[in-house]
Amino acid sequence: MVLVLSFLVLYSKKLNMSICFQFFWFFKNMKLFERIRYISTTQGIPLYRIAEYLGESPSKFNQWLNEKSQKNIWEHLPKIIELFPNIRREWLYMGDEPMLKDGSTSSEPSHIAAAPEQRLATEDQMIQLERENAQLRELLEAKNELLASKDKIIALHEENKRLAESVSAVVTPTETRRDNPQHATSDKPASGATDCGV
Repeated sequence: MVLVLSFLVLYSKKLNMSICFQFFWFFKNMKLFERIRYISTTQGIPLYRIAEYLGESPSKFNQWLNEKSQKNIWEHLPKIIELFPNIRREWLYMGDEPMLKDGSTSSEPSHIAAAPEQRLATEDQMIQLERENAQLRELLEAKNELLASKDKIIALHEENKRLAESVSAVVTPTETRRDNPQHATSDKPASGATDCGV
């Protein structure tokens, strides 16, 4: 802020004072969503990459970047500070100058701009690993379900086999008569004894 004011004072004779005032007023009264856009531009990180780092879809994040919906960004500000460690918290939250921790308000990309890119690359790798991990968990659950189904099928097959054996072992009286010719016409037991009583 001091640097901006110094610049304005030194060059106020060359610049129209109203332009200087408008610049100062705009920079001081930037809305939160405007500060997010400004960070994206000056630090060289596209908005969609910031959205991915925050775990939000780029389209949803972009919808928040207006005056009515910017309230949704507040909960993500700590992660934005984490992503851009050279940005002052006071500037991001309230617009208090200067923007950068080194005291500058330059719109040039920061020397730390490469670090967020590296962090985003790592974040992309972590997101990919989490997706693969979730897929592996689903496959493991499917495998466990298949094994459980296999065990049930084997148990049902064994039960079916046992029932078939028990049914074949049970013989009804009418089936006995068909199998035994002596009982085909008589109700007498097949004892092997003759009718003469000997």
